Amino acid sequence: MKVYKTEELIEKGKSLHIFSGTRQDKPEPVHIHDFIELIYVRSGEAEECVDGVSYRVRHGDMVFINY
Repeated sequence: MKVYKTEELIEKGKSLHIFSGTRQDKPEPVHIHDFIELIYVRSGEAEECVDGVSYRVRHGDMVFINY
């Protein structure tokens, strides 16, 4: 399982990392992280899986995933 750590993604002295893009060709692997993840769907739709439960998300949705 992939483990994402704060220090790998968030620059020292910063409190936020913004990723903007699509994952149509390669879904994100099952992972855990030591930070809160917020996902805002800017367009289209996707499936988010949290603790084994799948959620359909679409344009305008915000997903809050605790660590």
